[in-house]
Amino acid sequence: MDNTLVLLIILLALALVAAAVVAAAVKAIRRKARRLSQELLGTAALAGAAAGLGRILEEGESTPKSLSGCDPIFAPQIREDFPDLNLDRAKGLAEEYLREQLEKKGYDEIQIHQTVVNNYRRFGEEKAITFQTAAAYRAPGEARKTQARFEEVYSYLVKSGAGEAAKVLQCPQCGGALPENGARRCKFCGGLLVHILDATWQFTACRPA
Repeated sequence: MDNTLVLLIILLALALVAAAVVAAAVKAIRRKARRLSQELLGTAALAGAAAGLGRILEEGESTPKSLSGCDPIFAPQIREDFPDLNLDRAKGLAEEYLREQLEKKGYDEIQIHQTVVNNYRRFGEEKAITFQTAAAYRAPGEARKTQARFEEVYSYLVKSGAGEAAKVLQCPQCGGALPENGARRCKFCGGLLVHILDATWQFTACRPA
C-alpha cells in the first residue's frame, strides 16, 4: 500500500469522525431547544414554538395588571376626615379622568378593569388620595392591546388664604375654635366641619404606576 492510499484512508477517517461530531452536536442542540421550548412555551415541537409564543402574547394582552390596593388601611382615614365623601364615586371619577387622559394621547379600545386606593396623605388642611387603576388600551399603530397600571392623584386643595382664615373660625354647632390640623370634626361637640373650608377636590396627576 503506497503512501498516497494511506493518506486518503486517514483523511476519510478524519472526515467521518468530524461528521459524527457535528451530527452529535446538532442532535444535542435540538434536544436542548426542545427542552427549552417545553419549559417556556409548553410545547416540545419546534414547529409549535411560534404558536406558544403567540399564546403568551395573547395572555399578556388580556390579563389585567395587578394592583396594590390599600383600601382597608386608608379608607377609614378618609372617612374620618371626609364623612360625606363617596369613595366609590371618587373611584369612578378617577376612571373617567384616566380615560380622558388616554383619549388625549390618541389611544382607543380603552378598557378600565379596576380601581383601588393606593395611598392617602395629609398636608394640614390639604389632603391627597392616590388611586391605582388597571386598564387596557390600543396605542396608535399597534396591533395588540397594552395592559397597564396607572395612578391618579385626587387632591383636596384649600384656596389661597382660606387655610389661615379657617384657623380663626368657630364651629357653627358649639362655637368652639376650629382645629389647626385639618380635622373634619369639631373636637368639642363632634360636629362636621367638612364645609367650613373654602376648598375643592380636583385631580392633580395621572401617571403610569
